[in-house]
Amino acid sequence: AITDTSSSPYLQQFSTASIDIDIPSGKKNIPPTKYSVSGLLYRKITSVIEAAFHDDLAHHFHLSPFKLFHQSPKTGKEERVYGEIYTSDAFQEEHERVQRHTAIPPDNPECKREKVIAAIMISSDGTHLTNFGTAKAWPIYLML
Repeated sequence: AITDTSSSPYLQQFSTASIDIDIPSGKKNIPPTKYSVSGLLYRKITSVIEAAFHDDLAHHFHLSPFKLFHQSPKTGKEERVYGEIYTSDAFQEEHERVQRHTAIPPDNPECKREKVIAAIMISSDGTHLTNFGTAKAWPIYLML
């Protein structure tokens, strides 16, 4: 377990917390047992987004949505291709809403900055922690 977040500049961006989890007994008349987890590292989602946009690779982000199509060389039929979040209808609709309905900053009426969507996808996937035994973890992934 990581006990000293000052040991790495990356870890300094995280906060530490302790949480209590109720573990069900599996029986109707027996109350759950509290289990305390200390040393949980977490980071605010907004700080992750901010750090990503300050990264040297941020200029490679897809900030404008588009529709992608493929035309079959055999049939000539055109088909929509869905792959990344920026090709989805939801991303396109939200992008249009932001462009049309976002207010100009009152402190800067001449603002010409581009308005973009920072789309995030959160997922989790079980993983084995060792090559032997049954120890598992379910890390949470955030993709921008």
